[in-house]
Amino acid sequence: MEASKEYISIINGLIKATNEGKLTWKRENPSTFFCQKKTSRGETAIISIQYIGPSMRNYFIFNVKNASINEIVLNIDTMLNREFVEILQKLYRIVESSVDKRAIDFLQDLFQK
Repeated sequence: MEASKEYISIINGLIKATNEGKLTWKRENPSTFFCQKKTSRGETAIISIQYIGPSMRNYFIFNVKNASINEIVLNIDTMLNREFVEILQKLYRIVESSVDKRAIDFLQDLFQK
């Protein structure tokens, strides 16, 4: 499916932007992260990734929502579509690392005085 290749390319772009510090992810709950970004048209996109753990089979849920019109633009559930497991696992790890680093920096700052 041609769309799958485009989605993978876009997810790779998210990975790159996260590594470069261009996206700031926040923890919504212990297994879900999200970030917000404005589109070139001024709409607000909310991107989220959730890890569903080892109870059965590790999988991820990835969503992109156009918050300006309250519409889900993309939903990838790797329980239904295993093609995206590897790329979403990579994104999740990088996002988690980025959020953890910010938390450590914040906590270390508490004791710098």
